[in-house]
Amino acid sequence: MHYTCSNDKGFLRRDAIDRLMHPAVLLPIVIAMIVIGALWPYPDELPNAGASAPVAPAPSLTRLEETGRRLYLSICSYCHGPAGDGFGVNAPNLAVPPRDHTDAAYMRTVTGDDLFAIIKLGGAGRNKSALMPPWGGRLSDREIAALVAYVQTLSMLGPAPGPNEPRH
Repeated sequence: MHYTCSNDKGFLRRDAIDRLMHPAVLLPIVIAMIVIGALWPYPDELPNAGASAPVAPAPSLTRLEETGRRLYLSICSYCHGPAGDGFGVNAPNLAVPPRDHTDAAYMRTVTGDDLFAIIKLGGAGRNKSALMPPWGGRLSDREIAALVAYVQTLSMLGPAPGPNEPRH
């Protein structure tokens, strides 16, 4: 098989590809990618660029909610805003506005299981905006549960009703 680009001018010839795939060339590239990946900070290690001002922890948060708050500020606040109102620094650049987690009327319609699935699978995984990325590959179920616990505090409603509980 002869590898070329779509215009058949021989831009990517087989011998050029073979040279790139040689272990002496490929191995240093792979090692560099592994080292960069190992040194790249996780979201909770990044500075909180999504917040315009530091948000003090609420004294009434449980330990799980406080963990969720830290994750929210380091990951979610870029789009949803540090207060959860949908006015993060990335919000103006998005075709679909981020969800306002302080909207009590909307948050009453969402269960904890719904929030968990949206965070884990992303918006597209739950027939929501595809701009909401899936975090299941990056966050543990415990971290997602912490985010859910914190998001539920943003509308001051407490936990959303479960599937067998009446909605207010």
